[in-house]
Amino acid sequence: MDKRKLENLAKFIEKLPRRSFDISTWVNIPQKMLNKNPYQRICKSIVKHPCGTTCCIAGWEVIRNGYCMNDFGEVYKDKKPESEFVCDALEFAKNSLDLTEEQAGELFTPRMSCNNRCIILLGDKKFRNTPKGAAKMIRQFIKEKQQEGKQQQEEQLTEV
Repeated sequence: MDKRKLENLAKFIEKLPRRSFDISTWVNIPQKMLNKNPYQRICKSIVKHPCGTTCCIAGWEVIRNGYCMNDFGEVYKDKKPESEFVCDALEFAKNSLDLTEEQAGELFTPRMSCNNRCIILLGDKKFRNTPKGAAKMIRQFIKEKQQEGKQQQEEQLTEV
């Protein structure tokens, strides 16, 4: 797990407009954009010029690194139609942040509680489904994983 990259991602996400983040969906493209081009590729330009597109944590890691993706979560090098397919957004973000499969699942597809509004659940902690809520969740994730790592080291030392 790359703590520095995760913290940078948290800083990036918490600055997003509220309408630009939704962890309950891969990518949410407004219908008027889909009517123009059903295979619209989403690129870094939407951060400079918000268009109402939302992404999850993995999706924003893709965009933050200068790559593009379509509304199926497929990552491409750029927005040209002939651009080369790289991988899916979850795989890209997992590799970019140096996460294990288990860590990626916990961070990118957390449990949700959607009664009146969606709440992100990480262990026994609850976070709002907003950019600031996601940034807090990422920081809590870092903290918990560091504590788990320290506990494992202590257990290994006591076994020796």
